[in-house]
Amino acid sequence: MKNDKIKLFIEESLKMAPRFRKNIIQPSNFFQDVKLSPHQHLCLSILLVNKDISMTDLALKLGVSNQQLTRIMDYLVENKWVIRYTSEENRRIVLSSITEEGKIFLLNIKEKMIEHISIAFSDLSENDLDECIGHLRAVNKILSKTK
Repeated sequence: MKNDKIKLFIEESLKMAPRFRKNIIQPSNFFQDVKLSPHQHLCLSILLVNKDISMTDLALKLGVSNQQLTRIMDYLVENKWVIRYTSEENRRIVLSSITEEGKIFLLNIKEKMIEHISIAFSDLSENDLDECIGHLRAVNKILSKTK
């Protein structure tokens, strides 16, 4: 019974994933002159709330290998949105942090997303939006309990 519900959860999540990615987390849709992958966007978002995080911890949070993270970070560093530096306590540990330029860029992405999604959701009623927000909050609360 529980496994059947887990399968249904996965099926419903997979139905939503392409729309969510295209309309909400694909920031390159919002800027014609900037190419930013979903992983790069997520990386910036993680760095916004995790100051001075090690590259190993960041890779774990992103769910990518250290090698993949290096490629993701190279672009972010090149654009001056992120910095990498060695830990003063342990020179073997590489830390990363979002820059002020990165924070501003992330804020601009959020503003563009709001504009874009406002148009996409303009046909929904306030009741539909309230229901959607309630369900998203419930899902987030439940998912915060997972490993």
